[in-house]
Amino acid sequence: MVGSINAPTTGDKTLAEYIFGASKASDSSAPPTAPIGGVLKINGNEVKTGSTNVIDTSGAGAPPAAGNNPPPPPVNNPPTGTNPASPVEPPVMTALPSPPAPDATLTPDTQNMAGGPQPAAYGWAPAVSDNATNLLQLINWVDNALVDLLVNGHRDITEGQWKGKYPPTIQNVVGSMGAQSIVHRHTSTDSLSHYKKPVVQPCKYKFPKSNIEEFVKTSLTIVLLEIGLLLDTIGLVVSTDIWMVGPLASTIGSKARMAGLINMMQNHIPAAAPREVAMPANLVYSYIMTNYVEANSCPDKLPFTTYPALPVVRGPVENKRLKSVTVTYDDSKKAGLKMAYLGPWGKTYYEAVTPDANKPGSGTVNVPADLSGHVWGVLVSGEVQNANDLHTVTVAGPEMIWVSEP
Repeated sequence: MVGSINAPTTGDKTLAEYIFGASKASDSSAPPTAPIGGVLKINGNEVKTGSTNVIDTSGAGAPPAAGNNPPPPPVNNPPTGTNPASPVEPPVMTALPSPPAPDATLTPDTQNMAGGPQPAAYGWAPAVSDNATNLLQLINWVDNALVDLLVNGHRDITEGQWKGKYPPTIQNVVGSMGAQSIVHRHTSTDSLSHYKKPVVQPCKYKFPKSNIEEFVKTSLTIVLLEIGLLLDTIGLVVSTDIWMVGPLASTIGSKARMAGLINMMQNHIPAAAPREVAMPANLVYSYIMTNYVEANSCPDKLPFTTYPALPVVRGPVENKRLKSVTVTYDDSKKAGLKMAYLGPWGKTYYEAVTPDANKPGSGTVNVPADLSGHVWGVLVSGEVQNANDLHTVTVAGPEMIWVSEP
């Protein structure tokens, strides 16, 4: 398909030129009302666009002479409702009334929205290690936050403050993400209950939701934090609690698809990096506790540490890549500060902070040139060999940074 969205009215790239080129193309294998790129089906139902994406090439004739460009022809699309093939918007999923308790039984509505229930069998071992228990409780704790955000956010976009901001398809996707997060949470809560370990109850949250863009950004942040935590957990328990690998790894794919969709909602490509970022458990806990949890509101205490938030301001962009950032910190700890960049799994990058002589407690840091997509920055006082030891040198952070443009 050849097309032009904002074609100039003069020159050699006008809409008329594109239409002439399109008239020479072979027929598409996709139906005329399929979304650009192919056929989209949800639960077996084909989702169509409001009007055809096939350009009208009737009467294209010869290409217009240069400098003699006629106005673009009118698009001849029949009004929706008059064409027998007109699409029908999918029904909007009914929002769940409230986030369910972590150990509540899955309801049929939640299972339908999620596309299925939790696994019938987890392959539990006879016992679970203390380290695995701590990590399962942290995953349970993170899922509590994500379930609260997505379930309440879905209600906001279907019947609340953001009603009408998104089409039914996107509304249903957000509903599915919330329901799937409830199902994912059962991996940890079912396992903790099986081993007679405490299930972690929700805190009170202070999510930034003054507008829908903040909701979208917060959703992506927590989804990426959980992906990082799942990767980190699998690496830590594989030698002691190998039964956890299957249940946890099988949720990463779903979470990654969530992240890809939200990336596109932010006008980013769905997967800007070849691998996901693994996040040490302490840093995941610290970010959510520092940024999203009301003080003293958690009924359960977990054995993890919090660090000060790390304010980050994006610097110049060259060739669609972020070159540097400005960070703010406690000036009494400025000596030898570095930024540890956690990028796609496999390497931690370190860049020195250059203090601002005119602004104490502020400095600039270069961004490594071979990072893409979302990375995490942690302000540290030194380097460590293993990212799981970053908590021993952390000064502030982490903070999520988008380093490459779409």
